Amino acid sequence: MSGKTISLIFMLYSIFGLLLYETRVLTDIDELTAFAFGLLVFIKTFTHKISFSKAFFLWILIDVFYLIYSFSLHLNEPIAVFSDFIMQSKPYMMFFALVALKPQLSRNEMIILRIFLILMLMSVLLIAYLYPHKDDSTHIGELLTGAALSSVSMIFAAAYYIFSQNDSWITRLITIIIALPGFLHPTSKFVGQLIFMIFVMFFIKKKISFNIRYILMFTAILAIVSYAIWDDFKFYFLTDSMVNARPIMYIQMPSVLVDYAPFGSGFATYASFASGTWYSPLYSKYNMEYIWGLREGEADFVADAYYPCLAQFGFVGIVLFIWLIVYVVRKSRKLYDKTLNLKQYKGSLIAVAIILIECTTASFSNERSIMHMILLYFAITPMRKDKRITQLDSFGLSFAKSIKKKVKTNENTTDK
Repeated sequence: MSGKTISLIFMLYSIFGLLLYETRVLTDIDELTAFAFGLLVFIKTFTHKISFSKAFFLWILIDVFYLIYSFSLHLNEPIAVFSDFIMQSKPYMMFFALVALKPQLSRNEMIILRIFLILMLMSVLLIAYLYPHKDDSTHIGELLTGAALSSVSMIFAAAYYIFSQNDSWITRLITIIIALPGFLHPTSKFVGQLIFMIFVMFFIKKKISFNIRYILMFTAILAIVSYAIWDDFKFYFLTDSMVNARPIMYIQMPSVLVDYAPFGSGFATYASFASGTWYSPLYSKYNMEYIWGLREGEADFVADAYYPCLAQFGFVGIVLFIWLIVYVVRKSRKLYDKTLNLKQYKGSLIAVAIILIECTTASFSNERSIMHMILLYFAITPMRKDKRITQLDSFGLSFAKSIKKKVKTNENTTDK
């Protein structure tokens, strides 16, 4: 896949999959995008246009295994299992498809994407002006209301940093400016992501190693983030934890893991959107059907966080999720050892942190997960090594150099 193609897809998805998503014109754009990339890998692999990707096809085998396993348990309707399979598979499908297709961006494509992201900043501000809301709820038909505004702002900010060629103060400043609209609806996860991003950009000077200096630095940043999100943490996990949906999903998660070891309860059974739409019998089994937000027909908060959803995939699924994070971190460290590109290494830390923090909510399995995976891929992928292009070339005026050369040749001939 060419850099131009993935750049175009990134820009189109930013508009229709993020900015305009709540118009609900293209509600399936995330699933369609992810599975279109997966289909493209199959086509290109079996027509020998790309090499066989062990990572992609190993993940496909694991995903299909869990689908068959979920059907065999008969804990929920087949349509519920398949629906959840599609929803839970899309972020991983997107990432491993990109790993297989190996798109790389050129210097000019990264410049165009950064200009586009500045335009997106202006669009976000315009939308915030048109749809002013003080609550964190997302309203269908109204763009970027509530928590969606801060999440999208952080995605665009991280993208600008990852698509930058240098780590100058200007780059860092613009990155922070792009994130600032998120303060119009500052969720705890946004505050945590922004603090971590600023910390990485300004205080990481080399590859992280486990020594006293970094342990103290991360302890300090953890303390700052904890202070910033304490009110939300107290509300969700300390105040009436046994009658609120989000903490009860964490509390009952070990029981599900043990009862359905080692592969979990399967798709559409626990802490997923499909398990609430097609009401899972596990909520009655674990006496959760009377919890506000988890009642049958009113399960509005059943998919309020992604981590409890890992109970569907058991201890094995948790190990696989950790393996993915380790895989990305190792790739980023190897790339740094090869290129000594500190900015890209820091970009990979930011991308991983954003995803891990997003998993505290349902964002990892919604439409924004596609963008998270695109950023994660490019954070561990080097820029294409093209011949450096001058300003004249980038504006399509390379012919000017040939004219200048001809004029110089004619002058030399005349002198002779």
